[in-house]
Amino acid sequence: MTFVLERAGHDVVCVTAVAEARAAISLYDFDAALVDLCLPDGRGDEVVGILRAESPDTYIVVTSAFTHSSLVPDYATEAGDTFLAKPFNTAALVAAVTNRSLIANARSV
Repeated sequence: MTFVLERAGHDVVCVTAVAEARAAISLYDFDAALVDLCLPDGRGDEVVGILRAESPDTYIVVTSAFTHSSLVPDYATEAGDTFLAKPFNTAALVAAVTNRSLIANARSV
């Protein structure tokens, strides 16, 4: 995913765990974040909560293979968020992140 997003022109910070995400959120201002609901050291909804509290303007793209999860409707219906069910193709990934980046850039002009 990192390679695909970088080829699409995005700067990417890749983390694979809640602890790493917490550290990255404290260091960087993100336009968008791709958050998997299942992480090795916790749940993606914890990362979403941290982002909401510390970086409320970050657009959050949530992904999961567990589309039957009771968490999915909450993420899918909140204003500004996108849900990508796994498996997804690279075009859908780039579109989810790029569309938000275009919106953010238009607002800052």
